[in-house]
Amino acid sequence: LLSQAHSLSASDPNMVNIKNLRVAYNDFSKQLLESNINMAEPFSNFQDWLNSAIESKVEEPNAMNIATVDERGRPSSRLVLCKEVRKGEGLVFFTHSTSRKGQCLAKNPYIAATFFWPEVHRQIRIEGITEILPDEVAEEYFNSRSKESRAASACSDQSKVIASKPELMEKYEKMMKEEEPERPEAWRGYLIKPDYFEFWQGNSHRLHDRIIFQKDSSKDGEWKTERIQP
Repeated sequence: LLSQAHSLSASDPNMVNIKNLRVAYNDFSKQLLESNINMAEPFSNFQDWLNSAIESKVEEPNAMNIATVDERGRPSSRLVLCKEVRKGEGLVFFTHSTSRKGQCLAKNPYIAATFFWPEVHRQIRIEGITEILPDEVAEEYFNSRSKESRAASACSDQSKVIASKPELMEKYEKMMKEEEPERPEAWRGYLIKPDYFEFWQGNSHRLHDRIIFQKDSSKDGEWKTERIQP
């Protein structure tokens, strides 16, 4: 539970003092120990934790924050939905390749992704490289979506400036008149190919558990595992 969430700042009586915001994490009976997970590879652990988040009714358990870096070295991040987990291979998401993140990935394919499930006090951080999947992968998923979702994707030139919301709605309504909105050529699927996983579990007194998996390129892609300090 949040502690003193409504405590007000002395300098501004209308501002909540966020220094006092606290969450009670797991007690020590629920520690993440090496005996609790598969120390040989991370994908089975990822799937187990994702399944647990789904079973625990976490809202949008497949939401992940992805961070990219542009040619200036300037990072940007945003939430997207992971739409497929390919065991031993990576994670799939879809977006416009002409969007800001798509343009960043065209110049620098490295990416970081974070899944955060506060309801179960768990987080998974992933780092790796991306590749664009074949057109047919994007086409198959695009056509599985509702007409409304397809029209929304087709009418939007993602990340580009638009004069007003009514102009966007006009484009959407025009697209909805199409019998079958077509996938924009730039709307693509991306595969994140991880070389790093961190499994984080919140514990009492901020003594959190952190177990990492790093791919060892010198040992034919084997995973090196370590515990790091909170």
